[in-house]
This record gives sequence, structure tokens and C-alpha cells, in this order.
Amino acid sequence: MKMKSLLRAITVILFLFSIAAIMLISISIASLSESIGLSKPAPDWTPISGNQYNMIAFGHIHDSFWTQFHINGGNPGQGRLVLYSFGPKGERDCRSRCNIGPDGAYYATIRGNTRGEAINFKIYDGNNGKAYDLKYTITFEADAVVENFDIR
Repeated sequence: MKMKSLLRAITVILFLFSIAAIMLISISIASLSESIGLSKPAPDWTPISGNQYNMIAFGHIHDSFWTQFHINGGNPGQGRLVLYSFGPKGERDCRSRCNIGPDGAYYATIRGNTRGEAINFKIYDGNNGKAYDLKYTITFEADAVVENFDIR
């Protein structure tokens, strides 16, 4: 009986040590990835669901943004840029999320329920964890396609 209790106690202790080791390894990996400049987690901006309409917008990020982005040390070729769109309620009203290609190209499916709403944009840079407000807005139109839409 004593042997069973002792084995059970040793098993529990080993299990707890294993969990502690896994947690330490996870924390170390997260710290290491941030310190060597790997991608930072994107904000929790999730596009709305259950919407009535969609709108497609595709094009490129305007050269003026790319120029400023490069001056600030950004590297769009690393594939860590994400374009978000937002409705009238701002960051609480995310309408789309799409990755931006190394050449600045994007394809966004913008969601909504109300025609005529102003849609604003932000670019999130996973290299430095910063979000950039873009100056350009569009008007939401149900089932519309906006081609060659260059965001500034």
C-alpha cells in the first residue's frame, strides 16, 4: 500500500514538473521570437459576421505609403502586413482583414449591412506591432466591386 502511494506521489510530482517545464519553454520561445524580430501578434480585430452584403475592393497600397513605410524601416517583402477595414464604429466595427503582398497588392472582401457607410482603413505591421491609419475612405455599396483601388 505504501509503495502504491509513493508511486502515485512521484507520478504527480513528475507530471507537475512536466507542466512547469512546458510553460517555461513556451515563455522562452515567445520572448525569443520577439527579441529576434519575428512577427508580433496582430490586434484582435475580427471582421463582423452575419452581415447582409459584401463589397470587393482590390488594388495596391499607394506609393506614398510605401515610401514612408520604407523610411521608417519597414520591409513589406517579409509578408507581415495586414490591411483592415472599419465601419463607422471604428476598431469595434471591423469589416475586413487581408494580407498585403510584397508589391502592395491586396484583395479585400468588405462586409456590411447598410449602404452608404464610410469605410476606413488601417495597415498593421507585424514586424513592429504598429498599426497605421490610412487617409483614404470609401463608401460601402452592397455587392459592389471596386477595381484598381489604390489606398493612401
